[in-house]
Order: sequence, then C-alpha cells, then structure tokens
Amino acid sequence: MNVLKRTISLFLVLFLLMPLQAYDRYGRSTKSKSKSGDGFSYFWRSLLIPGWGEYKLGYKKQAAVFLLTDVFMIGAAAGLNYYSGVRTDEYMDFAEMYAGVNTSGKSDSYWIHISNYDNTLEFNEQRNIDRYYSERYTDEEDFWDWTSDDKREKYNDIRISAENADTWFYYTIGGIALNHFISALNASGKASAVKAQVLQSFDKEGNIKNKLQLTYDF
Repeated sequence: MNVLKRTISLFLVLFLLMPLQAYDRYGRSTKSKSKSGDGFSYFWRSLLIPGWGEYKLGYKKQAAVFLLTDVFMIGAAAGLNYYSGVRTDEYMDFAEMYAGVNTSGKSDSYWIHISNYDNTLEFNEQRNIDRYYSERYTDEEDFWDWTSDDKREKYNDIRISAENADTWFYYTIGGIALNHFISALNASGKASAVKAQVLQSFDKEGNIKNKLQLTYDF
C-alpha cells in the first residue's frame, strides 16, 4: 500500500511539473492552455470509473476496453465470492452430518485439522507426540469422528474448492484495483500529451492575429 501511495504521489508531482509553453513574437513565454492542465481530473475520473477519463478525451475504444474489463472482473469477483460461500456452507454441513461436528464458532485451522485426522483422539495423540499440548482439543464441542476415510476425503475436496475460490476472489479484487490505476495513468498520460498553444502574429496591416495550435506528443 505504501508503494502504491508513493507511486501515485511521484506521478502527480512529475505531472504538475511538466512545463507547457508557447511563445509570443518576441520569443518570450506566454500563457498556454492545455488539456494537461486538467490532467489531474482525468486521472481521478478513470481511477473512479475505468475508461471515464479516456472517454472524455475522445479515446472511446480505450474507454470501452477499460470499462468492460472492470465489469467483467467485478462479475467474476461476485461469482467467486458466491461460489466460495456456497461451498463453505456445504463442507460445514457435510462435516456436521458425517463427523458429528458442531459448526458454531470454529476457527479456520479447525476445519483444516478435521480434514487431516479421522477423529479428535488421533489428532490429540499426534499433538502429544509433537509436544504441542496447547493445540489439543479437550472441549466436547470441538470433537469429531469421521464415519469413513472416504467421507473425510470428500469433505477435504469440498473445503479446498471453497478455499481456491476465495483465493481467486482476492486475486480478482487486486486485478480490479490494478485496472483502475492503469486506466487513471493512461488517461492522465493522454491528457498531458495533448497540448494547445496560442500563437501570435501580425497581418499586413499590423494587427495582432491569434492562432490556436493543437499538438500531440508521441
């Protein structure tokens, strides 16, 4: 998180320091209007909604790509979260039915332990051997006893599928955040590349003529 904050801060500092100058007929710098002066707003537009900044700048295809990517990943995250919840309820009910588990108030490590040992006695004996006495289960509310190895293995398959879905959910959330940030950087970069200069010149009668010139830096 600190790295991300430093990256954003550095980008904004560099962006605000970028000079955009036009020159009058005497070669002196004069005021120059540019979309880059509003680059900060494009950055935050796309940071909030990917593609918004690009759309405002006229890059509609890029805007569509960022927005559709965001929608797709949000949908995937919602689906993974739902699937993980369903499978979690399923393995808890399965353990209650085939191992006599009281599902109330159990830690994450408990659900892993019961997937590796047939019953509480076997688990506690192993903890005695390893001298991890404090990890033994002594409360009857924590006891379990699988009806068969097949049931325990089936339970473990369901638990792992829920765990995998949960892991991919967090990966997808990270992808969503990354898509927002990349879109924000892209929109701000596009805005800073579009420059406008006001050029002054004289006509034959000696009157000052102003000309707006747009340029794009590749």
